[in-house]
Amino acid sequence: MNALKRLLEKADATPAAPPVAAVRVATWKKFGDDEAGNLAALIAYYAFASIFPAAPGPVHGAGPGPEEQPAAPGPAGGTRP
Repeated sequence: MNALKRLLEKADATPAAPPVAAVRVATWKKFGDDEAGNLAALIAYYAFASIFPAAPGPVHGAGPGPEEQPAAPGPAGGTRP
């Protein structure tokens, strides 16, 4: 009986791991308390606002240069005999 009592006391002394649902709820609550959603939105907005003005430069420069332009097509309908 003494061994059983020691085993039960040892089992009671070990801390129980929190359930997965409790960890998820605590994380969701902390995320909301810190207003992390607003911070993420601000970071995304300012990242877009800072990159967007520079985006047309590389896109415009990626096109073919004047020496790489295809030859102009002949007259519409070709030549008549």
